[in-house]
Amino acid sequence: MVMNKIRILLIRSYNTMFNKYLLVTNIATCSVMLGLGEVAVQQIEMYRNHREKRDWSTVGRMMILGGINGPLNHYWYTNLDKFFPGRNLGPIVKKIIMDETIGSVMFTSIFFIGAGLLAGHTLNDAVDELKSKFITVYKADLTIWPVAQLINFYLIPIKFRVIFVAFLSFGWCSFLCYMSSVEVDKDEGEISKVSLKAIKEP
Repeated sequence: MVMNKIRILLIRSYNTMFNKYLLVTNIATCSVMLGLGEVAVQQIEMYRNHREKRDWSTVGRMMILGGINGPLNHYWYTNLDKFFPGRNLGPIVKKIIMDETIGSVMFTSIFFIGAGLLAGHTLNDAVDELKSKFITVYKADLTIWPVAQLINFYLIPIKFRVIFVAFLSFGWCSFLCYMSSVEVDKDEGEISKVSLKAIKEP
């Protein structure tokens, strides 16, 4: 009985936030999801390597990065619907094409460059990391997000779309956090399990 009342209260509070503070809600959700993605990656690493201490500074950086991406996501999806209104196949296909050719490229670039700068790397190093990992990430993006966005644009109301993407992207955020922590062999074009942090340490 008490738990049911709490659940109803939480749902009402969340709906109120949606209606009154949509931008703030989207920013907070993106921030939390990216932070949780990093926590999930670290949890796996802790289990595999028998490591006990979590790197909360990296979790914090990912949450900051999610907070930066939040408003960008908010305005991106809001404007997509303004430019291509309707839920017919034509507008949906156009939105998916725009999202994959512009949105995905933009958000992936912001993620890796932002993660590099927040970690203390130079802009050139951050750009080099983006170049070395972009193709791998973009290939994965193309296998997941067109179908996800088809559902998003066809079924989900506009005000819930950023939240839908944020929750759906928990696994994607974990993948991005993992990609942010590994190094690419430029000669072989393969991912090696060597973190940038480990490379910098003597």
